[in-house]
Amino acid sequence: RWTARKGLYWADAEGEPIETGEPKPGEINTVGYRCMKTTKDEGPEAEKYTIKMNGCHSCPIHCYSDMRVPNSKANGGYEITGNTCVPNFPFSVYMTKILGEHTSVKASTEDGLIWDQVVGGTVDDLGLWCNYAQLYRDIAHCISAGIFEKNLPADEYNMFDWKKFENNDPTIMVELLTHIAKNDNEMSYLGHGPIVWCKRWNDMEWFDTTASCLINYRGWPVHHAIESYGQVGGLLNMIFNRDPMIHSHQNMLQCGLPHELKQQIAAELWGGEDALDQAKNYTPVNDHKVNFCWWSIVTDVLHDSLTLCNWVWPMAQSPSKDRNYRGDLDLEAKFFKAVTGKDVTTDDLYKAAAKIITLQRANTARGMKDKNGNMGCNDFRNIHDVMTEWPFTKDPDKQPFTEGTDKMEKQDFQKGLTMLYEKFGWDSELGCPTADCLEYYGMSDVEEDLKNLNLLP
Repeated sequence: RWTARKGLYWADAEGEPIETGEPKPGEINTVGYRCMKTTKDEGPEAEKYTIKMNGCHSCPIHCYSDMRVPNSKANGGYEITGNTCVPNFPFSVYMTKILGEHTSVKASTEDGLIWDQVVGGTVDDLGLWCNYAQLYRDIAHCISAGIFEKNLPADEYNMFDWKKFENNDPTIMVELLTHIAKNDNEMSYLGHGPIVWCKRWNDMEWFDTTASCLINYRGWPVHHAIESYGQVGGLLNMIFNRDPMIHSHQNMLQCGLPHELKQQIAAELWGGEDALDQAKNYTPVNDHKVNFCWWSIVTDVLHDSLTLCNWVWPMAQSPSKDRNYRGDLDLEAKFFKAVTGKDVTTDDLYKAAAKIITLQRANTARGMKDKNGNMGCNDFRNIHDVMTEWPFTKDPDKQPFTEGTDKMEKQDFQKGLTMLYEKFGWDSELGCPTADCLEYYGMSDVEEDLKNLNLLP
């Protein structure tokens, strides 16, 4: 995503266009030009609309693109738009493929950019949760598969001019999103996510299609899942109660270093070069992959706790040749000491993060329902950490662990779950915290609570 280059401009910058140029490693004053997310997300059409890159307070990277798009306002959105990643391309990337013949809009086009900015700005203004783009896929599916027409009351369905999709009129998305956000109508169930609306409208098959991208039956889609180092991404997408928002492994995948060099770094960090496979050329799960997965989870939890961006951190790699392209994974501990005065090691911080995800796991057990609907369940393997079917059935003409597919294999996935559970000290069959595990992390109160609820294995 370091996409700055000579001849690429913040073309609508205040005063006059600003060239992003070629920022070099170590040039602190040009680091903010590196990440040209407008054209990265929306294609070349976005350059002329780019005001600047923006970002979180004190972040030097600035991945947040500010654009001035007059035709967004003319179509019911806002002229000044600002966002990053998924909210920058909700329609052109996530909806057009599913809508098919219902729209002629394509990604990386002027029309696509306008639809995207109308949708992204409207969702933000309404405070809607898109569930990492799942809301957009769900809307497109409900249109193309006739789910709305079948399940909405006739007067509600007829409120909208559905031909607007075919006629390239983005105002339809403002109308639909506003209607969903009101939460007083049948379509509003879409805003509660597929775990609600699929049951209500008898469309559970949507969970098991590659088009839905739903990776877990509890209702969230892939976010750097099997497409990101196979089992590593697949396993970590099971552990949380929603899209995990982990980029530790994805940053290794997309850092730009040659695969062989990344494998050398992997051997130093996780015990072996076989922690990393080439994309769509995966091998069976092994201990080094599980080390990589464990590390990705704990670093993400750590960064959430330290208010660091897991899109930028951890610093496993460096763009600098004079560092032999190695980063510094002790930076978190160094900054922590600088801010707090407390002398901690990286291992101390990783243990604290593992404790946090274990606490989340314990709390989930208290509130999770079993197969009979009873509150309180510690069988994570069979209730919580359940991958949808399509990752195992996709590409029917290919076998798992063959070149050209990220298709997974069920026994291998179950083996990976067992290995990951053991890495955290959880019960190897159920995937829940054990008494020994909770004692190790100094959570005797949690141990007592789970014991009283009969939720210790």
